[in-house]
Amino acid sequence: MMLVDRKNNLLIIKRRSVITGRIKFGGKVVVGLGSIILGDIEAEQVSISKNCSVRCIKCQKVVVGAFSNFGEIEAEDVKILSNCKGERIKGNLIKISKGCRFEEVYGDIILIEGETKIRKLEGRKIIALPKT
Repeated sequence: MMLVDRKNNLLIIKRRSVITGRIKFGGKVVVGLGSIILGDIEAEQVSISKNCSVRCIKCQKVVVGAFSNFGEIEAEDVKILSNCKGERIKGNLIKISKGCRFEEVYGDIILIEGETKIRKLEGRKIIALPKT
């Protein structure tokens, strides 16, 4: 189930929702806890809650909650919280927390905190910090 707040330019996907179609929105998209998005999401900003599954995300800024799965992310600013799994991330500034697993990560500046498994990593500036 989806709710649209035109005043704040916000699209809210309620928790434990299953969306099969493509979502294209001109503002911010918030995906509720445990939701499954089988289509793509295109928006200015995307915030994904904990334990969600999304196929493809294209936006300016994205925050992916802990224990989430995704196929591909293309964004300017990417923040991935702990224990996420994904296929491909492409962006300018990418921040990755501990316990994540990815196939490919491409970016200008990549900040990795803690132990993360990445099969292919390509960036202009890569900073890896120990877990805290």
